[in-house]
Amino acid sequence: MHVHLVGGEINVRIDLITVTVSEGDCPAGLALEVLAWVTEHRDELIEEWKKWHP
Repeated sequence: MHVHLVGGEINVRIDLITVTVSEGDCPAGLALEVLAWVTEHRDELIEEWKKWHP
């Protein structure tokens, strides 16, 4: 299970189980901010992922 962060020159894949960047690169500060947000919304993101990947 994963989500993507895409914009400008950033294209990363974030693993929802480990809440880590599993593919791609982005600035460290942005990564910390995004991973904190993903951690806070992880359960919702997993439920949404399951809807799109039955």
